[in-house]
Amino acid sequence: MVCKNCQLCGREGQADLVCSWILADGEVTEACWCVCKDCRQHLEDRVWSVYRELLGM
Repeated sequence: MVCKNCQLCGREGQADLVCSWILADGEVTEACWCVCKDCRQHLEDRVWSVYRELLGM
């Protein structure tokens, strides 16, 4: 899916739908954001840093 703007920086233009799982209150849910190319790597780095902490890596 292609979005019309980035939900992280607000920039208008092509953005992709990026999804991740979120663990909250013992339940796993899926969360999705429209993210531009510039913000995507930053988001992925943040998500992976949380997973690494949870897994003790």
